[in-house]
Amino acid sequence: MHLPRQNFHIHHIFHIFTFFQMNKVSAYFSESYKELVEKVTWPTWIQLQQSTLIVLVATLIITLVVGLMDLASSSVLKLVYSLFK
Repeated sequence: MHLPRQNFHIHHIFHIFTFFQMNKVSAYFSESYKELVEKVTWPTWIQLQQSTLIVLVATLIITLVVGLMDLASSSVLKLVYSLFK
């Protein structure tokens, strides 16, 4: 099949563009892997356990605070609603 000259150029330009885009994607993953292996300082097992414990305690404290706020606002609203019955 013979393509008209204009379509032929557009077709090649598309393939060249796709090739360069794939090279960018490939370079991105290659550089990301290199950074993870060579530049990132990973925490030790002890540091990881300590950080996890801090997050768990903070989560429990925040959950408790939000629960108490919910209970308090619910009690106040029940009191206000009871005044208008």
